[in-house]
Amino acid sequence: MSGTCFMCNQTSTIIIGPRKTGSTSFYSLLNPAFDNTSGLKESYFWNSQYFKYLSLDKKFVYNQAFSSEPSYFSDLRAYTSLSQSTLDLKIIVVLRDPYKRFISHYRHGLSKGYYNSSVNPALAIERYPCLWYDSLYSVFLPLWMSRFDTIVIDFDDLISDLENVLFRLSSFLSKDLSGLPKILPSDNITPNSRGYLLTKSAVIFHRLLSPLFGETKVFKSLTSFSKSLVYSNSSSFGCDFELPDSLACALSEEKAFMRSILSSRIADSS
Repeated sequence: MSGTCFMCNQTSTIIIGPRKTGSTSFYSLLNPAFDNTSGLKESYFWNSQYFKYLSLDKKFVYNQAFSSEPSYFSDLRAYTSLSQSTLDLKIIVVLRDPYKRFISHYRHGLSKGYYNSSVNPALAIERYPCLWYDSLYSVFLPLWMSRFDTIVIDFDDLISDLENVLFRLSSFLSKDLSGLPKILPSDNITPNSRGYLLTKSAVIFHRLLSPLFGETKVFKSLTSFSKSLVYSNSSSFGCDFELPDSLACALSEEKAFMRSILSSRIADSS
């Protein structure tokens, strides 16, 4: 049996993560450029609801023009179901240093109570496998790239060179993104932290002064300075965690893979 999908021939863009790579803030930045009638940021549709429709042989509607689904990256259910869909699909992947991504994800699990601080990373991975899977770029990224129209973004560029990222995305999505802010919103940074306050200040700074100065050299320099403050002070971006040698070695290999992918993409676009 199979469910019948209506409105599945439309163009849809999905940020598939992985988790803790700025996908929430990136979604908030880009969403105004889309006719996102569902209004959902994260639906879990293609790795959860879709299979319920299949098992019940029910009709369903999928009408999300844009979503952020960081759980999809390392979930083969999402990859399989989207491969079987008739969507005109564009995939956005953001790659962050896998070591820093892992630490951020681990700390997120602590804050959510998935495990406590006495649980070492290896045991945390057993309880929460995506903590590790989401940093296995060499395993999952080739699957998405071989099957779908995919653009790979460097997390560091989201922070330090967002203007160029938006320029690349404009071409990829065939959308005019020139009117979007040139700094990420602070949706996923801990409230009341120094990083949160700096990010909020930088966003307000950009919105107030952009109409006055336009994209002048002085304004770009000031904006760049405000971004550097956010980057250096936000706890979401830092990392002071020690991993077992075996895990650290594996993540080092993933970082080398990430760099090779990003380098090849830059070469292709030049």
